[in-house]
Amino acid sequence: MIVELLFFAFVVGAVIAALVYISDKFEREPLFRIFNAIVLGIFATVIVIIVKRVVPLPIYAPKPSFGNVILVNLLSVGFVEELAKFFMILFFIYKWDDFNEYYDGPLYSGLVGVGFAISENLSYMIKPLASLIASDINLDPNEARLIALNVLVKFRLYPGHFLFGFIAGYFIAKAKFRKDDGKSKEILYIGIGFLLAIFMHGIHNVIAIMGSLIQFQGYVLLLFLIALFVGWKTKQKSVFRKYILEKSPERKRNMLKGILLAKKEEKISVSYVIMMCILLLVCQFMVYFLTVAILGI
Repeated sequence: MIVELLFFAFVVGAVIAALVYISDKFEREPLFRIFNAIVLGIFATVIVIIVKRVVPLPIYAPKPSFGNVILVNLLSVGFVEELAKFFMILFFIYKWDDFNEYYDGPLYSGLVGVGFAISENLSYMIKPLASLIASDINLDPNEARLIALNVLVKFRLYPGHFLFGFIAGYFIAKAKFRKDDGKSKEILYIGIGFLLAIFMHGIHNVIAIMGSLIQFQGYVLLLFLIALFVGWKTKQKSVFRKYILEKSPERKRNMLKGILLAKKEEKISVSYVIMMCILLLVCQFMVYFLTVAILGI
């Protein structure tokens, strides 16, 4: 059981990272940069731990009201966690030479979210794993149910952290590649991305805590559709797009290398969107049923 839980902590993030890497058809990023972005996301959790220990932040009341839940998840969770991720993006990734086209903004920001989710999920799993070891997996049913709930709630943040970063990454790319608009506009774009990430994160958590499963899945689905649009929009702005799609000997070589994106693949068809949405929902429900089966409840 312990091995399976640890496996789940990594596998979802690895799948998301692989899909994002493959989706970058025009100019794929170096693998070490993909790894670096994920690692920066993992280290972003250290900043969160420090801030939460040093700064007095709002906490849940004994009987939390709706306003209390919103305040905690927007300020204590959303603001602090997105601040840590943006710190890593702006002080490291933003300066990379490989960050050289619009799509790299959503890509790297999303991968930082994946790394953050991996670290956060493992940290939340330490206590349940300790319980499993201490009890030699002979758990009281109520304890097992709490462990299952804890694991499920945290795994559901995987698409969340990725989607927050991917969508907000559009504005990070805009800030980087529209510097001719002036420093004030660059700061404005970064600020919009940051505030948007906080808002998406806070609403995500509030729905996860107080809403129904259908409401939660609906919100994640909405973010997923927005992310699809952002990915398509930023690919249209790629500086490599014209070179890849033009009819030339280089184009043929690119086809052989497998980096050509056909024009029909460039368009987001209705069937493609439906298929990807179904896949996302299936993956989330699969995590739920597998976890319940593993814990035997």
